[in-house]
Formats: sequence, structure tokens, C-alpha cells
Amino acid sequence: MTAALRTAARRRVHDAFLKIEAELQPDAFVTEPALSPADFLFAMLYAWHNKQPDLPKCTWITEKVASHARINPIWHANFGHRLDEKWHDIRPLWA
Repeated sequence: MTAALRTAARRRVHDAFLKIEAELQPDAFVTEPALSPADFLFAMLYAWHNKQPDLPKCTWITEKVASHARINPIWHANFGHRLDEKWHDIRPLWA
């Protein structure tokens, strides 16, 4: 994959997250008000995209998913060594 193609793909993904960000409520999950499987899938996709300063609501959801007491060990085992952002190290855990 060329650098130009990689850059264009990242830009398109980021644009998609910007659209989602615009629709999310502050401090609320995707299918608010409670955590759902949709949040886990969303957080996984966003984590692979890497934390972005212009996506605070997406970051909030991903931090909440990664720091959930039941999800945290799974997140750590599957993503901890692959991602630049160590989402699983967020404390305290919550249930």
C-alpha cells in the first residue's frame, strides 16, 4: 500500500468518526444510557484509529469500555500489546 493510499484511507476513516462524534451525546454511550455490545465494537474500531484530540466523545466511550471491570482483562489480552494508546491502563475500573 502506498503512503498516499494509506493517508487517504486514514482521512476517510477520520471523517467517518467526525460524523459519529457529531451525533453522540456528551458522556453517553452509543446506544445510551447503558454500555452495550455496540459500544465495545465502536471502541475497538476507534482504538485502532488511534486517539484523536478532535474526537472527545469517541475517546470517552473507548476509555469507558476499556476500563470496565469485566472488559478490561479481555481488552488488555487482545489489544494491550498492539495499540500505541494503552487504553487498558486507565484507572479506576468501573462496573
